[in-house]
Amino acid sequence: MGKLLRAEPEGPKYLEGYPQTKESLKKAKWLKFIQKFRGYNKEVTKAFARSFNGHAVEVGDLKFTITEATIATATSLPQEGERWFKNRGLDDQGWKVMLKNPGMDTSIFTKGIPVHVIKEEWTTLLLLVQKFITCEGRFGTM
Repeated sequence: MGKLLRAEPEGPKYLEGYPQTKESLKKAKWLKFIQKFRGYNKEVTKAFARSFNGHAVEVGDLKFTITEATIATATSLPQEGERWFKNRGLDDQGWKVMLKNPGMDTSIFTKGIPVHVIKEEWTTLLLLVQKFITCEGRFGTM
């Protein structure tokens, strides 16, 4: 397996300069979850990433199943809202309000939305979602 290049959340300090983002996360019931982050263990993170097969994981002597329900229990996050995966098509209209030009042709975006086409007020919140929820390391696209 190649080198793991992931953006791991180090803590909620990033939020301090963005009160509007902090308020949005509070309304969505995500703020307490993000505030729990106080760094991470690099070796445990690697072991998790390397052993996760899409359904289960083994870290040291621990073996457990990963489901929406177990994630909700572990994080205390509500199990509600829209299911979304990065390979899903962007044909819904609701999110287009985040674009600088809501009428633009989005069919050209096959691997995500480039940050430069997103309105400034949304970029911080979307970056936090990437860092804390998806651990996606490519910050040039959303």
